[in-house]
Amino acid sequence: MSELGELAPQVLGVMARRHRDFAAAEDAVQEALLAASRHWLVDGVPDNPLGWLIRTAENRMTDRYRAERARRDREDAAA
Repeated sequence: MSELGELAPQVLGVMARRHRDFAAAEDAVQEALLAASRHWLVDGVPDNPLGWLIRTAENRMTDRYRAERARRDREDAAA
């Protein structure tokens, strides 16, 4: 799993550049790393670990944006 430590800065760089929000990108990458540590122990390291981590971090960012949007919509509806 030392591979995770080597890939983390690369994934963070991609996410921070794409989303221009370092803190959110950092959170998404941390979540992706946790998911990798669970899944890769069971399923093995994927053929493209960097791609797997980026896709997983992207999914986490999408989930975060959707949750934030839903929260704002609920607040607007209640106001």
